[in-house]
Amino acid sequence: DYQFIRAQLKICRETHDQKCTQPTTGEQVLRVIDCKSHRLTTLKLCEPYICLSYVWGSSTTQDAREFGDELPASIPRTVEDAMAVAIGLGIPYLWVDRYCIDQSNHEEKHRLIKNMNKIYEQAEVTIIAAIGDDPHHGLPGVQDTLREEPITIQLGGETFVAVAHPVQEIESTKWSSRGWTYQEMLLSRRRLVFTKTQMYFQCRNAMCMESLNPDYTDYRRGSIFPIRRFPSGGIGKTVYDLLCRLEEYYRRELSFGIDSILAFDGVVNAFDE
Repeated sequence: DYQFIRAQLKICRETHDQKCTQPTTGEQVLRVIDCKSHRLTTLKLCEPYICLSYVWGSSTTQDAREFGDELPASIPRTVEDAMAVAIGLGIPYLWVDRYCIDQSNHEEKHRLIKNMNKIYEQAEVTIIAAIGDDPHHGLPGVQDTLREEPITIQLGGETFVAVAHPVQEIESTKWSSRGWTYQEMLLSRRRLVFTKTQMYFQCRNAMCMESLNPDYTDYRRGSIFPIRRFPSGGIGKTVYDLLCRLEEYYRRELSFGIDSILAFDGVVNAFDE
């Protein structure tokens, strides 16, 4: 429901405080996917774009951008669906690490990893694929990717629909267990979360579910993520906040031990700033 998403983005941009505003930046440029042309292009960080957070899965030879500036003919379904969402929201530029970082260029890779806090914080919204074990599952409810049907009960002429609890639904996913996705979630100002049953929107001031009235106040408080102490302003500002973030991060899994520091760099840099 793109109307629902656009409405939440508009409310966040126009009514929320500085916690949700885009931080100022210099003339840095970022390589992104032009979702309409299926080609890579460059944007200034101050221009609107969307990030994708997903489970990487196994790599392929084309992940190293051997295809040049044009995307390969076949791309993972989750990426394809995220491109459709970006176009639907009128922000047709998508940052996906698999294609927007040249994995064979170690200098570029190191520089971008050091700037993950800027990349995710500057994005208009981060699409989170909290579903599947790899990038081939897709985003439920987008294009041809199906959602799991909810349980419904008929009582006295009324229809009751069972709605999954956001934290439980997200915490049980592969995405929630991976190390790299931790900072991607934490650093994003706005998050659009796709699960097997529905879609959630959360910014640093509010949260709502596609299946419920967004004015339902109980769901506009707190976080939908399994985080013990989530400051409303983002990652926090104190040493205690940083220790909490480290504790949460070290519960996550990484495929390579060498990534244990790299996958937390963005959080550390955000604290430094």
